[in-house]
Amino acid sequence: MSQPHPTRYVLPQPPLVVPSKTRLRVVPAPSTRPRPIKPRNKFEAAALKVHPSVKLPDDFFPTDAEIDEELDAIDAVIEAEEIEIKQKSSKKRTTNRLYQPYEREARRELYHQDWNEIFTKANRETMKVWGLKPHNGDLVHTVQIPDSGIAVRLWDSGLEDPSECCLDFINSLSSKAINSPEDWQLFPANKFGVIPVPILSREESAGYEKNAIPLGEERFDIMRARFYAIRRPNYPDFLFEVPVESIAGAAQPRESRAVG
Repeated sequence: MSQPHPTRYVLPQPPLVVPSKTRLRVVPAPSTRPRPIKPRNKFEAAALKVHPSVKLPDDFFPTDAEIDEELDAIDAVIEAEEIEIKQKSSKKRTTNRLYQPYEREARRELYHQDWNEIFTKANRETMKVWGLKPHNGDLVHTVQIPDSGIAVRLWDSGLEDPSECCLDFINSLSSKAINSPEDWQLFPANKFGVIPVPILSREESAGYEKNAIPLGEERFDIMRARFYAIRRPNYPDFLFEVPVESIAGAAQPRESRAVG
């Protein structure tokens, strides 16, 4: 469940989505419903402008029932906090609700107004989406993982910073995206060895359990020109290098021995 917003009846933003002049991250979630025809707020209007080939999560266009459920949960948290405050202040607890909630329709209207205000303050009518999986024909780099039938795939996915890229795992034969085995871990590394701080996928960072990530939707945010290691049971750590982003027409250095 999303974290409660400090203002009553205001639904928190979807995970990792903020209207600004930077690109927006999309945390994968089930995409099972068709996009609506008519937007109810500026967030939905911006989402509808994203190219139809991009799968947007269902929670970009929540139903009225889903909005009500989230608002009810926020109300319950706020009420529990207010009860706790009253108890700590030695005031007598009553059995009545501490406030009268808005009617559901009115609460939903506030939810939509909040999105409109967020986009108005950001002076935006669109959203830029990055970190999506590669499309057919997109440039990618792959690294085969020995004795696994799995490869690492690297791509930029529209990232504006050339030092960043995305990483996921694919089936070596079909080249289809898969999720990493549950007992595998990704670590940063350098010439001295593995740095023992596991790198979480974007989905795990957003609160997903690894086994609950939608199939083929796992992805990691990493840096170019760095070393990484994959740790898996019964095998030595597999180290690999992430290349820098090449520039068309730029000369590439080659390795040789100094003469002096």
